[in-house]
Amino acid sequence: MRNRATLLLVALAAGAIPSAVVLCEESSPEARAGVAFLTSQQVLWLDRSHVIPFRAAGVVQSDATLECRVDDPIILAVLRAPTILPGERTGFLRVRALALGATTLHVGSASLRILVRALPVVARIHRSVANITTPAQGAVVWGIFSVGVEVSPGARGGHDDAPVRVRLRVPGRELLEPVRLLPRLDGLVRRARFDVDASDLPEGLLELVAVLQPPDGAPVESRPLSLTVVHPDAGAVVAGECEAFLDAPRPEAFGAGIPAAGFSPDASGGGFVVNGRPEPVWILPFEVERGGRHQVTVVARGDFGAGAFPSIGLCVDAPRPVLTAVRLVDDAWHRIPVGFPVELEPGEHTLAIRFMNDLRVSGTSDRNLFLDRFEILALDGSERAVPAGPARDIGMALDAGLTMTVGDSGGMMAGSSGSSNGIWIAFERPLDGLPVNGRLQIEGYTRYRDMGAVAAPRVELLVNGAIVATQQAVKPLFVLDRAALAEGPNRIQLVATLADGRRARTPEQVVHVNGHASGVRSRAFHRFGVHDERWNEAVRAAFTDRGQESGHSVARPAEPVRFTIRLPVELAGDFDVLLDARGPSAKLAPASVRIVISSEGAETVERELNVANWWSLRDGGEVRLAAGPKELALDIDPGGNDGGNDAFALRAVILRERRAAPDRTPPRATILYPPPGHEAAGVDAVIVEAWDDDDRLESGDVLIDGRLQGTAAYMPDGAGYLVFPLILRSIAPGAHTLSVRVLDRAGNVGESARVPFVVRAESAPWSGPYARAVRLLDRFAFGPDPRELAELLLMGEREWLADGLARQGAGDEAALGAAVARRADFGQYSIRRAVLAHVLRTPNPARTRLAFWVENHFSTWMGKTQGPAEWYEHLAFLALGAAPFGELLAASATSPAMLFYLDQARSYSGRLNENYAREIMELHTVGVDGGYSQADVTALAWLLTGLTLAEEASPNGEGGYLTRRLRFDPELSDGRARTVLGMRFDETPPDERFDRFRLTLELLAGHPSTARFVCRKLAEHYVSTPAPDDLVDDLARVFRASGGDLAEVLLAIADHPAFWEDAAPRVTTPFDYGVRLARATGVFAVDGALVGFLDRSGMGLFDCATPDGYPEGDAEWTDSNAVMQRWRLPQEIPWAVRRIVPDALRRYGGGDPTRWHQRVVDVAAVRLTGRVLGEESNAAVLEFFDSQTGNAWEQVDRAAVLISRMPEASLK
Repeated sequence: MRNRATLLLVALAAGAIPSAVVLCEESSPEARAGVAFLTSQQVLWLDRSHVIPFRAAGVVQSDATLECRVDDPIILAVLRAPTILPGERTGFLRVRALALGATTLHVGSASLRILVRALPVVARIHRSVANITTPAQGAVVWGIFSVGVEVSPGARGGHDDAPVRVRLRVPGRELLEPVRLLPRLDGLVRRARFDVDASDLPEGLLELVAVLQPPDGAPVESRPLSLTVVHPDAGAVVAGECEAFLDAPRPEAFGAGIPAAGFSPDASGGGFVVNGRPEPVWILPFEVERGGRHQVTVVARGDFGAGAFPSIGLCVDAPRPVLTAVRLVDDAWHRIPVGFPVELEPGEHTLAIRFMNDLRVSGTSDRNLFLDRFEILALDGSERAVPAGPARDIGMALDAGLTMTVGDSGGMMAGSSGSSNGIWIAFERPLDGLPVNGRLQIEGYTRYRDMGAVAAPRVELLVNGAIVATQQAVKPLFVLDRAALAEGPNRIQLVATLADGRRARTPEQVVHVNGHASGVRSRAFHRFGVHDERWNEAVRAAFTDRGQESGHSVARPAEPVRFTIRLPVELAGDFDVLLDARGPSAKLAPASVRIVISSEGAETVERELNVANWWSLRDGGEVRLAAGPKELALDIDPGGNDGGNDAFALRAVILRERRAAPDRTPPRATILYPPPGHEAAGVDAVIVEAWDDDDRLESGDVLIDGRLQGTAAYMPDGAGYLVFPLILRSIAPGAHTLSVRVLDRAGNVGESARVPFVVRAESAPWSGPYARAVRLLDRFAFGPDPRELAELLLMGEREWLADGLARQGAGDEAALGAAVARRADFGQYSIRRAVLAHVLRTPNPARTRLAFWVENHFSTWMGKTQGPAEWYEHLAFLALGAAPFGELLAASATSPAMLFYLDQARSYSGRLNENYAREIMELHTVGVDGGYSQADVTALAWLLTGLTLAEEASPNGEGGYLTRRLRFDPELSDGRARTVLGMRFDETPPDERFDRFRLTLELLAGHPSTARFVCRKLAEHYVSTPAPDDLVDDLARVFRASGGDLAEVLLAIADHPAFWEDAAPRVTTPFDYGVRLARATGVFAVDGALVGFLDRSGMGLFDCATPDGYPEGDAEWTDSNAVMQRWRLPQEIPWAVRRIVPDALRRYGGGDPTRWHQRVVDVAAVRLTGRVLGEESNAAVLEFFDSQTGNAWEQVDRAAVLISRMPEASLK
């Protein structure tokens, strides 16, 4: 806790002026006549500076600086006196919030109540950040090497010259101090260099962490950097002087020129190589006797320019592609590994070091590279150094034919990718906060660098911190009986570890167990996926690379074969054998499998079975296993094989402990909604918490007055509430009772207590909790999918929306983790698919929908920005969620995607570009009618100069691209006095120009026109187009009073009469239509189909080429192409769309088929839209249903596709 004396010092350090400013003599009479604030109370955000507008009684004729004081200067400091310029009526002052609490700000005769609150989320530019930039993730190190760290201490309003302390955590040592803390070379970050001696560190995995101590507050840690330490034998390292090879013969691919040579006594051999441009590259002839992985290290230095040091990359046999890369960290000589190890085939090679990010701005910045010395180390498969004869320096190797000999084993590198340490693990679906309803399936997904060459990780399932199961798998699947969990909250987590020690873990999710049945014992579950190394070589030989499903997930034998796995010696007891497999398609010869157990030299055939052509768990019979060595074998005849994905495939063998006695325990069920006495009309819902300790819930139905309704529930597998549609089409008005019946897999029946309720004849639009919930979910989320419908009805409207906007939550982190793990590369398709993978899984659609609105408001185009910038901008907006508008504006204004898209990165003091200045006013803040002029645009463009991007090597070592990093270069900025929107910006020295940039953002965020412009756009998105003026006025008042808090604005929309009075539905955008359909099915694997659908519909993710974003008007999405694409999508994914009809309804149970047809139509329509179809659509689907032939499930599947094409499916 900061005391008052400390806060006073902070205020003075922040540039606070005295608490009272005397009115200038030349103040105009209009100002002396009185001023007024735009609101009586305003929220300000702690540790932020703000621009507050006020208005005079009339336009002033001369400069007016007004008296100003703060009742409690401990809470609020005035940084800039309140001033109105000649010809203006609106004036501005700048303040900074120093402490939580309330005070009053006085300007002239006007008073403003100030409430200082803590920010819910913080834009990266305002956060204390430490990042290790060098070496690259996965590098192999030996000897003394340099580590580069970039730090930002949180930037206190630009007056952040407090000492910066950053240290490096090295396992087994005290925190290291930097050998050099570089001067502040731009307005954003400080750079530190550490030198680490690996010679006294143990061999193997090394994790380094940078620790930043901000001027006040808790220490901030970087993500860990994972390296591998080796201790080379004397002859393992090949080394030399770079300048010694300048005259080496150059292959034609590298061109005829050579880099320049330089001379300095501080270089190791007195000389060095100079790269002032990317071409010509420095090359090194190199011969490899035996292929293998090689780590290249150099001693280099670089000239800093435009916010960055040089980045260098390693090329082999051609000047491109760059296989791996690294950033330099100092303008003095330092030793760094060049990226991570690369694999080289045997033979002669030419290695090249490419200068990747040359930049020169005439008269201000010139980035240059200098190379002194190189080292090359060959590695064996365990990443230990391989000796290669006596140690030798090959600086004079020109006389020996320009060849160097070194070797082990290998292949040619094709690139790689990585996370913080090259491995990802994620939950397949979010579970956080859900009640466990039966046998719980916990699915994981892993990805890691060099998947084709590295064994699958061992994945541990932790429950409440203890390891309860382990699998070696790319896609692990764990199963826990409910009885295995403790009553109350249970923490679950997955941890994946590769053989080399690299490790990743998921965030913890919490599931809840509300009661147990007595006498139920949990049963063991053992899954042996095809990646388990205990399988014989025949399994690995059967891996295929066709499609995501097969590449690292299944084994497909082409011929009869025996698959064998060694079972754990301690595994004993009676088990059911299950095969997770599929057979050939029906048109091919069937597959057969014989299950054999071998122990002590004897084999026992346990079961023979045929495998049909769909994925399923196949019953392989019962086995009794004794402790000791044993194997399970599968003698497989794969049947027909057409060379495609229709052939036999195996994912895993499962051993499930058998029950000691038959299951006779019925499941439990409790109705949570509706409450007793509830009034319902037309359609409603029944939310049930049901559970079975011994197995899984199989089905359920609603009973009204004791009669089954034939309404099957949404049955989440293992965790979640049961959600039944309550369809009252045939129920007479009046008093009734409601109950629910559930069945488990053993056929045991459980029934809830009866709940009295009343059926009304009719209801007004959006009356009643259910109808209002559907309206809110349509507009604030992505439709009434069962999980969100249950959460909203149980929590209440305002609580649900406020909770969703306020936090990201562990469930959303899990959903985002699944997306990150699936992003195979930075290609546009991969990024879009990963984004949709998150959208389909997120349990927080309200926050996610707002993030997409923010991205469309600050629209950038992937066609220009490319994938990495767009991906990281998307992650930033997801993290910010419903942040105050000023934080969102700061995030956009410092986003590499935005600065590149609108050409701000190349707007310098001597070469002005006005694109971004124009769009930030017209499209992002005050709006085209906000009162700005062309002179304001030009002046703002000058104020924004210096805000640029540095293209640098990625910290993960990938060489295929350069990352764009935000930089502010004072030398590229213009410091002259400017006036924008009635605020004067004085002439500013270089060290204060970044704060002046912050001041421009504060002016734009706090300008009176911004509140109306942003709130009109929000109203048009969430309510109607055009937005009602009275709604916009009310929202603008909330915006100003709340400090631009978008969560408060959205809550005001949901509470506003205008939101509920307009009964007319709106047309869904293609994004809304596709996402709602997919989330209603509960199927995640449609993300790829949605990418194509959105592209064809003209609403591709991040594909709006113009900076105004996609339009909100309904008419924009009703043309013939939009209709055609909505007709086409369900037919592309019928296997998913059929899931809007529960399995229990896909079977015709006899009786009146018309009643069954109507029930199917109603349940499917309610699942998708929350409402039954209108009369015309309902009649059309029933007529179609009546005309169908074939099996009942085929009829239902075709009807589900048609329902998703009805007009109601495109309305919200």
